[in-house]
Amino acid sequence: MKGKALSNEVARKVVEQRRQGRPYRLLRTEVDYTGTGDAWDESKADHAANELRCMKVRLQDRGMTLTANTFDKDACAILHRILELPNNLVASDGFWRWLAVEKFPDIIEARHVNLSRGTLAHPGNYGINASVTRNRVAILWFRAEMVYDSDSADPYHLAKQPGHTDFWESGIIRPRYAWCRNLARQLVKFQYRDPTSDRAYLHSTSPDGVRELYKRLRRLHAIVSYEFLSDEELQRLLADASSNLKRA
Repeated sequence: MKGKALSNEVARKVVEQRRQGRPYRLLRTEVDYTGTGDAWDESKADHAANELRCMKVRLQDRGMTLTANTFDKDACAILHRILELPNNLVASDGFWRWLAVEKFPDIIEARHVNLSRGTLAHPGNYGINASVTRNRVAILWFRAEMVYDSDSADPYHLAKQPGHTDFWESGIIRPRYAWCRNLARQLVKFQYRDPTSDRAYLHSTSPDGVRELYKRLRRLHAIVSYEFLSDEELQRLLADASSNLKRA
């Protein structure tokens, strides 16, 4: 399937122009394409963006800011469900860059603005000169995709688990071991025992807490095929690998 894409240079120019108060509409010559065949229906992105804007307004009306626990945990499921992305577009950094810049810029700014410091969203949140897993829209989609539980009445129940931003991005979305979806799902259950709480089992930010577990899982992946382990075996592996780590 074919989708639109943006280069780093064009994406940066658009973001900078808009931040200077100059409405900028992409020229046809500035838009690249990735993939072949029928065009992906970009009205799905418009639908998803409108849903996220409604969520943003509801949170802001209650005096809340957009964070991993107030926004990301529900936004990821909405985004994943509506977009229905084909694999070839998921693999394209240019496609994610186009989505972020053209369809979700206000969401990205609201999620990352820091009024007290007077800072705006970092260009990497648009995927500008950054990997796909730094792009905020891609992060939301991958959060839902990587722990999707087709056997549950709500396949997004794990993605909606409240939790520390670093857990989702450094522990689930970016490392290669989480390509084993069952390990990713079991890691969520291991670190967050209560699905209604963001209270972690291992310390979230200490170098002797869950961050050390990420390193151990990467090393173990060289000799252990996580894909062949059962849920119970994965839970035992996680318990053994973290037995001497700092609890929350």
